Amino acid sequence: MTKAPAVAQTAFGPMVIAACEQHLPAHQRLFDDPDAARLLPAGQRMIVSACRWEPVRRLLVKATDSKADGLWASVLCRTRQA
Repeated sequence: MTKAPAVAQTAFGPMVIAACEQHLPAHQRLFDDPDAARLLPAGQRMIVSACRWEPVRRLLVKATDSKADGLWASVLCRTRQA
């Protein structure tokens, strides 16, 4: 299997966040995107699947926000506006 070009890989992070959002109850989600996980490579789909469990999702949010405060929420808000 060939690796996606670097430009395509930059889209995977926001897609993972959008896909993880789908595991929240409908009344807590900022948006619905049932196809978000389907478009991800297998490795990222496994991460998204693990986000069904709240502790895993919190850990991923914390790891994302450790790179830049508010990054997770920022991506969600930008996705909702799109």
